[in-house]
Amino acid sequence: MSMWEMVIYLVVNFMAINITVRFAECFLKNDIRSRRGRIGGIVIYWLINSLVYLIFRNDTYNLITSLGGIIFIAIIVYNGSILKRIMAAILAFSMGLVSETIIWYIFTPADQGSQSKLMMNIVSVLMYFGLQLLVDHFCHLKKGDLASEKYYLLIMVLPFLSIWFIYLLFADKVNDSLVLFGILFIILILNFFLFYLYNKIYELGREKYEKQFLEEEVQMYARRFETMQQSRDKLRALRHDLLHHLQMLQHFALTGNTEQLVDYIGRMNEQIEIATRGVNTGNDAVDAILDFMIEKAKREGAAITVKSSIPKEEFISIYDINILLSNLLDNAIEGVKGCSDKEIHLNIKTEQGLLCICVENQYDGILYQEENRYLTRKNEDGHGIGLQNVSDIVDKYHGIMKIETENHIFKVNLILYL
Repeated sequence: MSMWEMVIYLVVNFMAINITVRFAECFLKNDIRSRRGRIGGIVIYWLINSLVYLIFRNDTYNLITSLGGIIFIAIIVYNGSILKRIMAAILAFSMGLVSETIIWYIFTPADQGSQSKLMMNIVSVLMYFGLQLLVDHFCHLKKGDLASEKYYLLIMVLPFLSIWFIYLLFADKVNDSLVLFGILFIILILNFFLFYLYNKIYELGREKYEKQFLEEEVQMYARRFETMQQSRDKLRALRHDLLHHLQMLQHFALTGNTEQLVDYIGRMNEQIEIATRGVNTGNDAVDAILDFMIEKAKREGAAITVKSSIPKEEFISIYDINILLSNLLDNAIEGVKGCSDKEIHLNIKTEQGLLCICVENQYDGILYQEENRYLTRKNEDGHGIGLQNVSDIVDKYHGIMKIETENHIFKVNLILYL
């Protein structure tokens, strides 16, 4: 193997390993324990796999180190059950094996020399790259990621164009090895930087998505503070005027003016109700989220009733409980549109290390299903994506999500292991 062939092999192998890891991440929902661990795992995987191939030149050894490497990364770097991580690794590895087999079956070269084999390896990894982009993009669409469609389209085209260009080189039988390796190296580098660009676009989309949730959290806490401030001011005003109110009530009672007495007490009750308005689960973070969602429901003509039994201290990540409650209640608010009963029931409690959440609402009786998503309204932007996001959080805590639909009632039950 010449120096050029070795360099191209190392680049091809590094790219193939990165693609395999990205494939596995799609099935593992990108639930990474450590970014540094991921990078270190990829480098170790690449070094061992490359050395085994370059020293032994044995396909069986190469297959074992390739499969063992991705399983090692899946177990060490990612969260989730052992079985799920191993299955994701095997599935990702199998996709690479399938793409390589297809390419070799279609474009089997008459010349089985090292140059032809190297060219076929490049075509296989480009095919693998294109396949990974398609699957990864599908996974991101399900999650409602925010990266632009045109970027994905442009990125997906280049690997397949590269395959076509290499096919033309192969058909023209370029004899100058230096020119051939130079062109192949440039194609590889372009696709490698494309892979890097794709990851950056994905990261930007994810950061934008997280920033959106953080902004919503800030709004919720601001609304909660404003509500508490208003309640405090109203209670202070009631306390200040309490003596005057008691004197007036005494006057109505002594004069026998029952009608005005009842009316006055009613108005006092209204003021007290306004002053004490707001959810009180005992947990400030959950109260802030629910106050925000209750106000949102009121603007849509809906009402949310809350039954809770949760601790005052933080029992789950604020980010995760925000995604759970906000998306469940958003979905319920959408579901009651057009229904006579616009009441939404939320029950949230913790017991014996479990978080149990139940959201129940009426819907119009027509239930749509797109792939794995349930929708109670059709063709609504983002509707149903919320339940997919909820499902992702449930998976993160190895929990259970159950959806029930009966007698025009849509019910979502969650159990999470804390």
